[in-house]
Amino acid sequence: MSMKSEAKRSVFSANNILGGAKSTRAQRRSHCTAFIEYCAANGMQLISMKKVTLPHVRSYLTARGLNNNNSNNSNEKPKSRQEFAAEFLQKTGMKPVTDATLHNILGSIRRSMRALKVDPDALEITAKNLGLPPKSRVGKKLPIPDTLFFAVIEKARALGEEGLALALQIER
Repeated sequence: MSMKSEAKRSVFSANNILGGAKSTRAQRRSHCTAFIEYCAANGMQLISMKKVTLPHVRSYLTARGLNNNNSNNSNEKPKSRQEFAAEFLQKTGMKPVTDATLHNILGSIRRSMRALKVDPDALEITAKNLGLPPKSRVGKKLPIPDTLFFAVIEKARALGEEGLALALQIER
């Protein structure tokens, strides 16, 4: 069995240990498998998710977060890592992702490592060490204004939809 296959097997066993909703497990498996594919394509040999190091994760997150829209000086040649990352993203069909997605990918990798009894904090695999900006959990959605809410209820009652009006009031 190849090292890549062994590493993927470790992802599946970690996923089985962690459990969770079907979509959560699928997303975690997707993130970790893509990470292993990147490492294999980049010449980094991983036998298992237990053997992940900070440079592995840094390289992958840098490649995934690479912004192809950066305006480079035409005389300045991009660094080889950036060229490889851009080529990897193009070859795999992946697109550069947002900071929030990078946090989610990092969370999937860290969670899989913990399931295999490896402490990512001891290896300094943290968002702060990887240079990711802090993640805010402050909500941005605001409730519907009272004037609009009461206008919708009145319109529902005018149309004879008393049930809809009551359901909206209960929900609010």
